[in-house]
Amino acid sequence: MDGASGIPRSAGVRILQQLCAGLGAAHEQDVLHCDIKPENVILEADGNAKLMDFGIARPLARSGSQGAQQVVGTPYYMAPEQITGSGVTTRSDVYACGVVAYELLVGKRPFVASSAKEVFRMHLQEEPQRPREVVPEIPAWLEEIVLRCLAKDPTARYADAGELEAALDR
Repeated sequence: MDGASGIPRSAGVRILQQLCAGLGAAHEQDVLHCDIKPENVILEADGNAKLMDFGIARPLARSGSQGAQQVVGTPYYMAPEQITGSGVTTRSDVYACGVVAYELLVGKRPFVASSAKEVFRMHLQEEPQRPREVVPEIPAWLEEIVLRCLAKDPTARYADAGELEAALDR
């Protein structure tokens, strides 16, 4: 095993690539998932990952933003702009992918607290611990991908799941 999660790093990267492929297909159809989390990624018997549960998915507005809206999602995986209700984009789904990637590689979520309110505050105001500080064996290139996904500023993240998948493929 290569990481604290108990999943070999190569398998974790493969799961992330497949998650991005599924999410990329949704983004290409102008659909935002809005609830990326491990429980919504199903691992089949052959090891392939499938993205599930589009229950709170929404169409991507042509302007690239949904504008102000009700806050919905799972607190541990919500992007800062999703928390504030200031609008979700493909970059919001990328943030959630970053949380899933962090959890796969490090073995814990980047932000953990006893209440949703505190988790929200952490997403909005704190930087996650660098993955290599927890698991030094994580390659620097992979750590940088995860941290870029977790950028507070959406414009600093990958534009969509396809761009994130391309970074993971390098």
